[in-house]
Amino acid sequence: MEISICAATQLELTPLQSMIPSLEATGHRFRYCITGIGMLQSCFYIQKHILQYRPQLLLQIGIAGCFDHMVPLGSVIAVEKEYLGSLGVVENNKTAVPGWQDIFDLGLQDAMETPFDHKALVNPSISDWRWLQRAGVITGAAVTIDEITTSAERILTLEDRYQPTLESMEGAALHFNGLMYQVPFLQIRGISNYTGERDKTKWQIGPALQAVSNQAVQFIQGL
Repeated sequence: MEISICAATQLELTPLQSMIPSLEATGHRFRYCITGIGMLQSCFYIQKHILQYRPQLLLQIGIAGCFDHMVPLGSVIAVEKEYLGSLGVVENNKTAVPGWQDIFDLGLQDAMETPFDHKALVNPSISDWRWLQRAGVITGAAVTIDEITTSAERILTLEDRYQPTLESMEGAALHFNGLMYQVPFLQIRGISNYTGERDKTKWQIGPALQAVSNQAVQFIQGL
């Protein structure tokens, strides 16, 4: 199988790359795509990669912030569906509901217009990968935003509207391209921090990257 592994930065990709030699005996071929940070760059580079290499599977790995403080740092989440959390308007400078309206609330786009499903970019294959359940990997929703969320009011707004477990800056780009080009895809992320926490001494980037890389290896071995 032709597998393309995507990550926003080389930092997020390196731990998994070091494990790939042990996976080459599986017969899979691996390519890598550094997408850059944010939806704009990642959407372009993922699309360019798909058109150039025609992969049979897109695997996106990386770290993410978590809304749920009951989920331990270093846990791995497989993203079932992605929402757009910063494409819209905040009315009257309000950050809490009902101030925030996304493009679907505004009537600029139908919430069921392809590839969206009730506003979400849903991975249609995630229920088919039984290793997720066997490995105890949590599946959940995520929201893609173009900023690091620091406001408590903003966090509450996102939680109220989308019930996300994670936030990232690139997940929607993977889901959008995978759905539009009909390429199977999976996004898995290690939780490095809780949403709103800006003290990096409280983050667990290393353990999160190692955990998500280990799960990616298990996923590939199960294909």
